[in-house]
Amino acid sequence: MTTLNSLIRLPFRYRLWRPSHLRLIGADLFGRANGQPHGHLAHLTATVDWLCRAQDQRDGLPDAGGVSAGWSFEDGWLPGYPETSGYIVETFLAAARVLERADLIDRAHRILDWECSQQCPDGAFPGHFGEPGSKPVIFNTGQIMHGMIAGYHELGRQECLEAAVRAAHWMLDKQDDDGCWRRSVHNDIPHTYTPRAAWALLRTGLLAGEKRFIDGAIRNMDWACEQATG
Repeated sequence: MTTLNSLIRLPFRYRLWRPSHLRLIGADLFGRANGQPHGHLAHLTATVDWLCRAQDQRDGLPDAGGVSAGWSFEDGWLPGYPETSGYIVETFLAAARVLERADLIDRAHRILDWECSQQCPDGAFPGHFGEPGSKPVIFNTGQIMHGMIAGYHELGRQECLEAAVRAAHWMLDKQDDDGCWRRSVHNDIPHTYTPRAAWALLRTGLLAGEKRFIDGAIRNMDWACEQATG
């Protein structure tokens, strides 16, 4: 009975009667299955255009400049997401070169402007959507640092490196002696994917000439390697 009730409620949850939703369903069912593969450039262009559309959804809102976390039938467009917007900076800058699109450079600047405005006084960046009550997360902060590094290295924005350095100090403050991050992590559980954040710590250390950051990154990578089994 529970499954039946869920199926009955499904159309109401996802508002399938909306014209925009019906157009999407129709396009998937009838308009796109032509069996012809597209080249890499077509896929890249379509992906970048979708990211641009996701960013444009935040225009005129408090999180303008950020890229929406996504879209669903149930929720529509979600708020800007600091973590993923951070490394979309790198994506936009790389795509600008390949696609010869200067507008993507401007979009990267807009993300960086928003991210800089979100940084906490202690150097961390907000987790989740940055809503009141959301707590900073090591991984999320690291991904935003990647965007900050790109802002400095490729766009010459000194304030981006300064923001990355402040974030790096916060990361070190939260790191345990063995290199593991057990505080300010998702669900308060240590994760072996934190080297992706340690990589940002390492890059910041190399750019800023801060050996402490480099050593902290190496400690985390050593800790992650020690967790391997077999």
